[in-house]
Amino acid sequence: MAQRALFSFLALALLLAGCEKAPNTPAPGGEEQPNLTFAGFNARGTRLGVVEWEAQAATAQVYNQKKLARAQQVTIRYFQQGRQVSVAEADTAEIGTESHDILALGSVVLRASNGTVLETDRLRWENQRQRVSTESWVKVTRRGSVLTGRGMTADRDLEDVVVKEDVQISASSITDVRDQARDPGILR
Repeated sequence: MAQRALFSFLALALLLAGCEKAPNTPAPGGEEQPNLTFAGFNARGTRLGVVEWEAQAATAQVYNQKKLARAQQVTIRYFQQGRQVSVAEADTAEIGTESHDILALGSVVLRASNGTVLETDRLRWENQRQRVSTESWVKVTRRGSVLTGRGMTADRDLEDVVVKEDVQISASSITDVRDQARDPGILR
């Protein structure tokens, strides 16, 4: 409830600050036109008043009927217990205005505060589950080891990373692989 109120307030504040209202009519190709267009966009997801994520974008469009915001040149910051734990950058993103799920697309790079870096072309933030996931190819770099594969789920700070298939790992030594295998939640 607080998330919806905050998102609605942000949308209204941005509207009053100078967004351009576009007609909600189909374009010549049949595609729905956005209800609102923003140059400079900020959105925040909270739970019980605690920030869980913040998204910033160079431009964005809001489609009321689809309950969707599309954004370009996006930076998404993920928080846990009020502390920033990772930052994602993507070419574009789609944000569900009711679910607060986020689909980042293009050159997606997620950098966790623990030094882990995730690279993919598509990454979904599932707000209800509090996890990121993809069915695409992924590359996860951590402590000198590189894990690649297809399909992945992880928590927002990349402490618990599970790659689903075609898994390969490259490490500087077998000791690195053993250490990471013993450390719960690291590069499974």
